Amino acid sequence: MTVLQQEYINADNERTRLADSLRRFQSVVNRTFSISRFQQIAGGLGPKTEEPIPEHADDMVKKETVTAVGAAAPSAGVNVAEAIDLQGLDVSIQKLVARIDKLERERNEYRDSLSRLKRKTSDSHITINKQEHLYRSIEEKMTDAEEDRRTLEARLASAKQLLKSQEEALKQRDDERRQMKSKIIAFELQTRGKDAQIRHLNDLVKTLRTDVENSQQEARQLRDRE
Repeated sequence: MTVLQQEYINADNERTRLADSLRRFQSVVNRTFSISRFQQIAGGLGPKTEEPIPEHADDMVKKETVTAVGAAAPSAGVNVAEAIDLQGLDVSIQKLVARIDKLERERNEYRDSLSRLKRKTSDSHITINKQEHLYRSIEEKMTDAEEDRRTLEARLASAKQLLKSQEEALKQRDDERRQMKSKIIAFELQTRGKDAQIRHLNDLVKTLRTDVENSQQEARQLRDRE
């Protein structure tokens, strides 16, 4: 875009310089025509006519043709055809006019291209703004997602800690249950041992009771014999 603007400025500046050169040529031709008419009037070599001084390049070319034909007669002063090369001047002016037209076309083309580029740039800015807005929206969504992720991670850590605590509590309960089971088994064994002792003692009591009964019976028999 900067290069296109610079080319547009250069073309416009060159067109301005050529237009100034054309105006200077036109001024020289006008002065030459004025001097020639003054000399013709002063010397009585031609009728006094009021011819308009050309203002534009096309009018000046037409005027030069008429002047060249009128100046073919000899004069007492300076001959216009000898004072200035009208054909060369005509060619130069035509070249300048063509060059100015070309520069104007180039300037218009550059201006149109610059306008199109500006429109494209404006559209690009709009697209960039939309993309930036979308990017900011995505960033905001990512930020929200990161916050949600951190919140979920915190909840997950809390849940893991709670689960760990529950697992430790369950493990402790399992240990207590195993200890209790061991105690119950020991108590059962102890109870069984005591039951065995009780049975043994009962058997012993029965035996002793039998012995006592036998002793009492023998004692009664001895008393009866006496």
